[in-house]
Amino acid sequence: MELDDIKIERSTTVDRVVEALRRALFDRKIKPGEQLREMMLAKNFSVSRSTVREALRVLTANGLTVYSPNKGVTARRLTPEEIDDIFLTRKVLETAAVNARPACRPRHLDELASAMEDYEAAAASGDTLATADAHIRFHSTLVGFTGSRRLMDTERAVMNDLQLVIASIDKKRDDLDREIEKHQTLTRLLIDGNHAEALKWICDDLELAKGFVLKQITG
Repeated sequence: MELDDIKIERSTTVDRVVEALRRALFDRKIKPGEQLREMMLAKNFSVSRSTVREALRVLTANGLTVYSPNKGVTARRLTPEEIDDIFLTRKVLETAAVNARPACRPRHLDELASAMEDYEAAAASGDTLATADAHIRFHSTLVGFTGSRRLMDTERAVMNDLQLVIASIDKKRDDLDREIEKHQTLTRLLIDGNHAEALKWICDDLELAKGFVLKQITG
């Protein structure tokens, strides 16, 4: 197979539309439950409807939008039942990660510290999308203490389901400052090997976060 003369563009029109819509969702310019109409989006972005259609397929595959035969594509709105399930999954994964801390390799601690630095930098930049992505990477890296790539992927998947709500929370500057401080505390606890306090942090924070998220989607 000879592919040397085949070139691909690094960024396609579809990629750019996906990025623009993703940013609009994170910035709350598109509200949960709002319908995304192909014709209107194609006109706004000066692209074909087929390009918009493909971009919407990508967003749906990533859990940001939902397709239904009657309504077409709408921005995803999580149900309380989904929130319960997401936080139950996170508790199982993140407590397992803390329990795995004594046996984890030094590189895992370095990776967590690096992920925390990335989260701080993203928050300081004021970029909502980058901050939410960094937040998700931090928790996926934490679950990496287990040594399981599959568990890391599962954590990333459930955090992705929460990403629009996370963005809404992180967009409030005071809340974001507190979130950064809290995650710095968890990072120190884990690096210092303070197992009991780290475990308590995880359980307490997940309970608080779940309550906040439920308030966001039902309020």
